[in-house]
Amino acid sequence: LTRLDERIYGEWPANVDCPGDFRLDKALAICTALDKHRSVSSIADLEGHANENGAYSRHNQKYDETGAGKWYIEEQYYGFLFIQAGLAFNNSEAARIGMKIFDWGFDQQREDGSFDCPDVYHSAGFFMESAARAALLLKTSHWAAHPIFQRWLRKAEKHIAATAAWFVESKTEDKGWKYDAVHTHRRYLTGTALGMAGLLTDNRTLIQKSIKYIKSGLEMQDPAGFNYERQGYDCSYQGIGLVYAARYYLYVAPNIQNRSESEEIRSRLLEAGRHGAAWLVTRVGADGALNATGNTRTGSAQEVGRNGKPKALARKDVFHALLYWSWVLGDPKAHLAAWRVEWERTRRVRDRRCDCRGGVTGGKEAREVGRKLIINNPGGSKNVSITGV
Repeated sequence: LTRLDERIYGEWPANVDCPGDFRLDKALAICTALDKHRSVSSIADLEGHANENGAYSRHNQKYDETGAGKWYIEEQYYGFLFIQAGLAFNNSEAARIGMKIFDWGFDQQREDGSFDCPDVYHSAGFFMESAARAALLLKTSHWAAHPIFQRWLRKAEKHIAATAAWFVESKTEDKGWKYDAVHTHRRYLTGTALGMAGLLTDNRTLIQKSIKYIKSGLEMQDPAGFNYERQGYDCSYQGIGLVYAARYYLYVAPNIQNRSESEEIRSRLLEAGRHGAAWLVTRVGADGALNATGNTRTGSAQEVGRNGKPKALARKDVFHALLYWSWVLGDPKAHLAAWRVEWERTRRVRDRRCDCRGGVTGGKEAREVGRKLIINNPGGSKNVSITGV
């Protein structure tokens, strides 16, 4: 582990229960805080991104205010970040903000478990996976016995179960299966969403159903290591797919009832993660820049995102993917590449926020100085530097 990893692990209060592999998800809360250039001890400051009703994103807030226009259920999946951060820093207010963000999404749910938004199958997959993972995180925490969190968990389980039931209806599943056929990351997303929902609601049928999607995703990997996205490769979606593959490997696969099948899936995912991460490392430059040459979907205005702008490179997802798999595999090359990507991404964010005097907005700044990354806390005396990178 690098010194920054040690700092991440050291940030957790001693009284915070951090069971099993969910420890990795909590570690990423630090990165979220640094990304927002806010103090890691004031996660509740992030509330500015949700309105008073919990709508999160420009689309959803406009819909919340007017009842008209496009909105996307997937954009409520950010609620997980608040719950994640709340647990990591023992900040119950941050967790309650996260629950409110999810609640807004639950309140939009139709009777059949679906949502009245565009691209609903794919969008609902993101939301279901995130909400189920957040609920599982709370369920295994020291807050699980508190009445407020118990009530929310009961509500979350009910709504997530309804969405999962809609997902596996033959009409929904057949259409979604064909729609997602050229996107490897969607196979991993749907499989992980169903698996997480199955874990949360103790529904073995959902976990069994999820295996089909994971096996399909595994079969869509090229011998070179990249996962196919529209008949080619894309470093952004490689990262997104690897994140969901890692979560399935860590959380769902060990709970497959048939032990031999569980071991087979874990073994295949481990190899796919190894080859996929190794390929992704080759797309990371020494300065952390991503090589988008040949990408099928991002980096060269190939597609337009929800915001109407060309899809940018998913640097944060690449960082998370490499960080996940570096921990799982004990791979120092993936680990180094992950932090190079994050430092470059942070530099870009910082440059956009610099004022004419060269200052940076926010309390806790991530500044690259030569070959050092310094986490500098204004007003404090503790600096952490990583050298030799």
